[in-house]
Amino acid sequence: MSGVDPDDPTHGTSRGYKTHRRMGERACGPCLAGHSRYNSEGKHRWKRPKTKTIKSQQQKKRHKWKRKGLDPWAAQRALEEHLGYCELCGTTEPGAHGWHVDHNHNLAPVAPVRGILCGLCNAGLGMFRDDPRLLHQAIQYLGRG
Repeated sequence: MSGVDPDDPTHGTSRGYKTHRRMGERACGPCLAGHSRYNSEGKHRWKRPKTKTIKSQQQKKRHKWKRKGLDPWAAQRALEEHLGYCELCGTTEPGAHGWHVDHNHNLAPVAPVRGILCGLCNAGLGMFRDDPRLLHQAIQYLGRG
C-alpha cells in the first residue's frame, strides 16, 4: 500500500515525499518531483537570498579600497577633493569605470593615496607594475623612433 493517496492534497509535494519516506518506501514520481531542490526555473528552491551587508555606494567603495590595502577614508577624501581631471595626463574624461584612486602597492598593509587617475592612465601604470625603471625604459624606447 502506498504512503500517500493520489487524491491526498499532499501528493506531489515535499510533504508527500516525506510521508513516503516515513513509511519506509520509495517516493512516487510526482512526490519526488515536488520535493526537488530546484524549482521550475532551475533555481535552487531553498537557497536564501544574499543579504545586503553594505548599504551605500560609498560604503561599497570604502570596502573595496580597504580590501586593496588603501586607507578608505583617505581615498574617499581624495575623491571628494578631486578637481575633475587626471593627475597624470590632464584629461577630464574619467573612462568607462570612473575615476581611479591610485596608490603605492609596495607600501602594505595601508598604502597612501598618490592621486586620482583616469582609467587609461591607471591601466598603463598597472601594465608597467608601478616600476619607475620600466617606465623610464619605455620613454627611451619611444624616443628611438
